[in-house]
Amino acid sequence: MKDALVIIEGVANSMLENAFNVDARIKLDYRDATFNCPKSKRSRDGQLHAPSILIHAKMDDQNIQDKSIITHPKSFFNEAKITCMALALRLSILERRPGSSQSASVLFIDDLLISLDMSFRKHVIRILFDNYVGRYQIILFTHDRAFFHLVWSEIEQRKATKEWRKCELYATYANDYPESHLIISPTYIEQAKIYLKTFHLAACANTLRRLCEQQMKRILPMNLQLQINEREPEKVAVDLNGLITNYKRFIEQCQMIDVAPSLQNDRRLILNPFSHDDIETPFYRQELENLIMELERLSSIEKITIIGNQQIRQPDYQIKVSNGDYVHYTTIGFVESFIKLVYEGKTYFSNPKVKVYSSSDNKRIPNKECSLKTLFGWVYNAVSLKKETAPPMENCIYHNATGDILIN
Repeated sequence: MKDALVIIEGVANSMLENAFNVDARIKLDYRDATFNCPKSKRSRDGQLHAPSILIHAKMDDQNIQDKSIITHPKSFFNEAKITCMALALRLSILERRPGSSQSASVLFIDDLLISLDMSFRKHVIRILFDNYVGRYQIILFTHDRAFFHLVWSEIEQRKATKEWRKCELYATYANDYPESHLIISPTYIEQAKIYLKTFHLAACANTLRRLCEQQMKRILPMNLQLQINEREPEKVAVDLNGLITNYKRFIEQCQMIDVAPSLQNDRRLILNPFSHDDIETPFYRQELENLIMELERLSSIEKITIIGNQQIRQPDYQIKVSNGDYVHYTTIGFVESFIKLVYEGKTYFSNPKVKVYSSSDNKRIPNKECSLKTLFGWVYNAVSLKKETAPPMENCIYHNATGDILIN
């Protein structure tokens, strides 16, 4: 045992010096088991006393003359240094732990770094990642959301997000009894619901704002997410107000019902962080509940990109309509993305700009840019069909090269 403690002490002190840069050293003092120790001058206790290991320390700064043993390190060093000593000692013991193919190699870390400042936390996180990821399965617990994001940021920088799973544990009350909720890689909507249940209403509103921005960017084509910067010749991202405005126009172009009709008002009243002074009012909770339902409907819209940015402005497609006796075709290229939306089993199509390159009747179909649905109207009118008698537009767009229908 004494030999093992000498090795553990040496490895821990090496970590303190070289990895943690702490000017203190650990001293492990082993005390043998004893029996029948004196209680007084005339009596003994008749008890067997287990062996013990006392943890002492000393300063190691060359500028300090008094390097005597510190018998109570916890009352001498600050909490950050105590944390580093504890971590160095724990990792040193881990290095001495015999390995086996039959046992799990797991390292649990439970808010161990909470007392360290942010820069030192980063340093310790890198030590753990450099030396123990790959050798052990690391399970890290923390109550500190900033530390949670700090660790995840390090994982992202190492491009290792697929190798990690992040979970969040919340407690709520139902019928005066606590309930736990474990959410694995929680979505924004799951986070918002938990915040609402636990009365973190401002956090709920902020999460819903992020969700709203995420869904706007998911649904909208890229050209509706950007705008021209008036001061500089470049495109900049549209703000949330612009995203919602463009969403309304886009949904109208797709001839789709608006599943979030109150979104613009919600932006002003809820998603604006300065819109409420008393965020604890029941009215505000009801607003949040309604917004969650709207954003859930928005999240259920499936988006399928038929023509992406890489395929635009290529004369690779034809619109072809027949009335049974006569076929009219037009060769086109897409100027904007072509998108299909699916909601509750119904399909809707965007109305992108297209460029006409040629047609079987150039007199009727001008060689210019126009919307896809406008052009489709010209094509079926060219064979004397009306909107009511024309085939569905999605059945009339073909690949030039293969002759296959574009939309499956």
